[in-house]
Amino acid sequence: MRLAELQRGLLAALLDGDEAVLSALQNDPRRSASRGLAIQRDSVQAIGARAMAETFPVLERLLGADSFAAVARRYLAENPSRTWSLNALGASLSDWLADFSPLAAWPYLPEVAELEWAWHEVFHATNDTPQDWQTLATMAPDQQAALPLCLPNAARLLHTHYPVLDIWQANQPSEPDTTLDLSGRDAQRLLVIRPGGQWPEIHRLDGPDHALLRTIEAGMSLGQLTREPAWAARLPGLVELGWLRFGP
Repeated sequence: MRLAELQRGLLAALLDGDEAVLSALQNDPRRSASRGLAIQRDSVQAIGARAMAETFPVLERLLGADSFAAVARRYLAENPSRTWSLNALGASLSDWLADFSPLAAWPYLPEVAELEWAWHEVFHATNDTPQDWQTLATMAPDQQAALPLCLPNAARLLHTHYPVLDIWQANQPSEPDTTLDLSGRDAQRLLVIRPGGQWPEIHRLDGPDHALLRTIEAGMSLGQLTREPAWAARLPGLVELGWLRFGP
């Protein structure tokens, strides 16, 4: 077996449990090939589970360390990473949890994972280039109207069915262990954003702001926005907060 084939075989064994490569390793007198692969596979899985715990600390706290590690290993076995970046682990965890029947009694967990993944993405997002809204004054009216609007690169919008921000806040390391009363609390509209390259922030949004930012996210020009008086009235505030950008 050539080196490249051996490497691919080892990768398949570590990530997918495919032990076809064992036949090429049986002649190694130093150790059992099967035992060696088992050790390496366990190490890879443990590293992946630990990386996911760092990405989803609230989820780990809610489940407990041992239960979370078992869930993370199960998830990684069914969704093996195809990159070498540990930051990419967990991208599909929220959707996967929604169909994971052993945790069906806690239906808010997928949305907790969704919020934590949004925070993770915002934390690692690249910075946008600085913008000066005063440059709009130098543009012709038709150029201004055609200018596309967008959210910052380090921003994510969420609309949850459960009060996940309350759950997230109650499970921060600085918070004492407490029982969160969720009665009377329901859907939340949230913006996760990293203003000016700082630490990510989570903001509650009212319905109109969330609807406007959703529409901008889907594609909207400055002219389209200013033709709606209610939306145009919100433009200065969103610009001041840094929640809005204009395209090239």
